[in-house]
Amino acid sequence: MYDLLNEETTDHVLLVGLEEGRGARRHAEVSLAELRRLTESTGAAIRGETLITLRHTNASTFISKGKVEELKGAVEEVGADGVVFDGELSATHQRNLEEALGVRVVDRTLVILDIFARRARSREGKLQ
Repeated sequence: MYDLLNEETTDHVLLVGLEEGRGARRHAEVSLAELRRLTESTGAAIRGETLITLRHTNASTFISKGKVEELKGAVEEVGADGVVFDGELSATHQRNLEEALGVRVVDRTLVILDIFARRARSREGKLQ
């Protein structure tokens, strides 16, 4: 299990949607709504949502330094103890974002894996 999505605690998370490219806002909103439902099914309490326009990815943090600062302010404002990105982060992106934001960071893939792990019944299913 992941610290952020631990079933013994109620996590307070901020969801981060990613608008990539021109005209992608509607797609980003639909994807963020789906992420909201996935995250709710883990038992996490959603404190807020934000949509970030992503012109290009940053090698160290996925989003620009300015966006990291904006996100840090949003995390503090809503009192979140975690951030869920609607996209796939590398281990480096995740680690660097956690250091910059001061909270646990997970991506959509980890949320889905957490859901499967919680619902698995057999030992083999839980290992997968």
